[in-house]
Amino acid sequence: MPGAYFQDRTWRPKCDPWMPPDYDDGVVYAVRALGEGKANDGQQKLLWDWLMYVTAASEAWADLSFRPGGPESERATAFAEGKRFVGLQMRKMLHPALTPKSVTSNQKPETGKRQRAARSR
Repeated sequence: MPGAYFQDRTWRPKCDPWMPPDYDDGVVYAVRALGEGKANDGQQKLLWDWLMYVTAASEAWADLSFRPGGPESERATAFAEGKRFVGLQMRKMLHPALTPKSVTSNQKPETGKRQRAARSR
């Protein structure tokens, strides 16, 4: 479900995945504040909602990546799936199983499944 900042938004899904997403002044200011490392709590939540909208990766903005139309629609499908992949990777970081374990000062933190698999070979 979208956050509290979604309620007054007029963001609308786009039929073609490459179409620029809707945004408003709040989003512009939130992106700028985040880029400067100064985004407040509300701006961070707004930006998260907006990123889930842009990537169509949340339950509220879920979008089927498949675009019908035969072979000529394959690029549109691939483009939509690329956007969705980015959003799903961001959402994945919220999963409790990915919470970093505390490490001692002489241990290197692991960065992902691939790194753990490489070390176990």
